[in-house]
Amino acid sequence: MKYALVDIGSNTIRLTIYDLNKDDEPVNIMNKKVVAGLASYMIHGEMTRKGIDKLVKTLNSFNRILKHFKADTVYVFATASLRNVSNRENILKEVKEKTNIEIDLISGEDEAYLGYLGAMDLFNLEKGVTIDIGGGSTEITVYDGGKIKSEKSLDEGSLSLYSKFVKDILPKKTEAQLIKYHINKKLDKVEREKNCKSMVGVGGTIRACRNLISELYPETYIENVVSKKDLKKIKKKILEKNPEIIDLILKICPSRVHTLTPGLIALIEIMKKFKVNRIFVSDNGVREGYLKWKLKK
Repeated sequence: MKYALVDIGSNTIRLTIYDLNKDDEPVNIMNKKVVAGLASYMIHGEMTRKGIDKLVKTLNSFNRILKHFKADTVYVFATASLRNVSNRENILKEVKEKTNIEIDLISGEDEAYLGYLGAMDLFNLEKGVTIDIGGGSTEITVYDGGKIKSEKSLDEGSLSLYSKFVKDILPKKTEAQLIKYHINKKLDKVEREKNCKSMVGVGGTIRACRNLISELYPETYIENVVSKKDLKKIKKKILEKNPEIIDLILKICPSRVHTLTPGLIALIEIMKKFKVNRIFVSDNGVREGYLKWKLKK
């Protein structure tokens, strides 16, 4: 059987198609990403007409792909991209009328849980924290003994931070300080887990940081492990407008050239909050967790 998943995020909208192998485990057979930047189409808490039209256009383009692949089941869900929008009910209705797609709007707590569920397929860790820095929100899940202790969703992500604090493509040092202060105000409401054993990161921001570090520091890089020390080195290079790092960002993750630094600043501050010096990077996240959750039903 083929399963299709559409993840409507604040920065990107992604279509992933899976086929089940002989062990009934999903295998990714197709991936299509559109950098829609929905979080940037916001005025006073409402998504603009241009943003809604972009969403509808993207979903209709995915409908054409889905007809070709003949998926047996299609799941479409949205996170902070629509969750934090005041006119979301009108958007859901219009999307249904123009695309025949019903969107499952998941809560911040559910998003945190699904990110944890997806990451634990790759990292079977007993105690720690999972972090998912999205475009419009950041999810923090604390777990112990394979069970979730707490889930917290912060209403800021890499794209929303960029939109609020950065005027040009890359932030100035003063703008970076404002982002840092703002994130720490949000983190004041998050209870720190004592004796945090490990931290696992999911999402595009963290994977982009991993890819940059593996290129910049191959002699010390450990596969899928990123140190706070190396993250701070990258942040310093970006804020100093180092040509090497800018060229590398444009080569490895050009669609994140504007959102990477705000997300990176948030990641460093979260690691400081939980007093961890390294983070495991998962290629699985909310999408994989969502599919796993649906297949269990």
